[in-house]
Amino acid sequence: MKQTPLDELIAETLKLCAQDFPEIEKRMDAFNRALEHIDEEDESGNLTRCAHDSRALLRSPRLDLRPY
Repeated sequence: MKQTPLDELIAETLKLCAQDFPEIEKRMDAFNRALEHIDEEDESGNLTRCAHDSRALLRSPRLDLRPY
């Protein structure tokens, strides 16, 4: 997929923010890992422990993304 100038600007902004705010980078990494595992199932079709943990993390009030 080809990156647009906006994609490049967003990526560069995230890099700069990560340098100045390492705690935010850790939270972003945790959020992205949670998204990767949110629908993970075992061989029986049940959600794995990692999927349950990811869903709990994403329900956290600290990640409330609703507009004010």
